[in-house]
Amino acid sequence: MFRVYLAENYATFSSDKDDTIIDGFFAKSKGPITKISSITGLEIYGFRELNLGTTDDAIQRTTFGGRLTGNINLWLLGLTLEFEGATQSGSVPGFSSTNGTMSIVNLICDIPILFDSQITIGRESFSGDNPGTEDKGEGFANPYGAGHKWHGFMDYHKRFTSNGEAGLNETNVRFQIPVFNKYRLAVNVHDFKTGFGDIKLGSEIDVVFTVNAGPRLSFSQGYSRYTHKDGSWKTGTDEFAYFSISATL
Repeated sequence: MFRVYLAENYATFSSDKDDTIIDGFFAKSKGPITKISSITGLEIYGFRELNLGTTDDAIQRTTFGGRLTGNINLWLLGLTLEFEGATQSGSVPGFSSTNGTMSIVNLICDIPILFDSQITIGRESFSGDNPGTEDKGEGFANPYGAGHKWHGFMDYHKRFTSNGEAGLNETNVRFQIPVFNKYRLAVNVHDFKTGFGDIKLGSEIDVVFTVNAGPRLSFSQGYSRYTHKDGSWKTGTDEFAYFSISATL
């Protein structure tokens, strides 16, 4: 069980009308949940966002979801299946009701004979709003953001601030290969479409080379290239390169 209090508007910090309280719960199984040993984990969660504003602009939105994990060990491969699903409802500014959904499926394949490399094929779907239903928001809101490890290092699709957005359908393939336990090469490919209408937004490729200098220190060199499609806000390509140092103290 948890409660989080967010003071969201610095310009009016002396007033509580723009603040939000998040009440929720999280539960996780410690072992296999059924007699089928390949089902290794179950998590369920729920939370309510309650905005302290006036009745007209207050957010009263509830999200319930769960995650399921299963493993299958084959002769040359180890397979892990991850699934997460969530639903969202309540009232928010601009809509009398909301009905958003989210689902994520990842198939992770460990390949011991190929330097203990790993290939992940994933599909993530966040519902988008239908403009034809003006009083109902069908988009799935994630106003608190997500790290770029989920939707590409360019960070073009990390937030869905309200239930009125177009949503996202992402298909991705991620490949990681360690070399001599010191080096690691990761190549991620993403294809992005809108959650409503399935309109092409763009595609992205991320390449990251990491050197482990010790148990608490690593260096990474990354490169990302995003190609915009017809449904994007611009045309052409964007490129991004970076160097980072990660240390655990």
